[in-house]
Amino acid sequence: MFYLEQVVKPRDFTAHALAKCLRVLNMYSVALPTNTGAPAKLLTDDKLKAIYFRMMPIDWQISF
Repeated sequence: MFYLEQVVKPRDFTAHALAKCLRVLNMYSVALPTNTGAPAKLLTDDKLKAIYFRMMPIDWQISF
């Protein structure tokens, strides 16, 4: 998930589409193996929101 902390929103994605993609990706993360064997989402809601915010353009972040 380190990759998600470094990318920016693709220009052709709307903010709504980006949020949906992040939620779907997080739901699929349950299927990934963990060292404990228990299914777990990789991102908490707070972490997901922080990644979403950082993916937005700087002008949008400042306006927000």
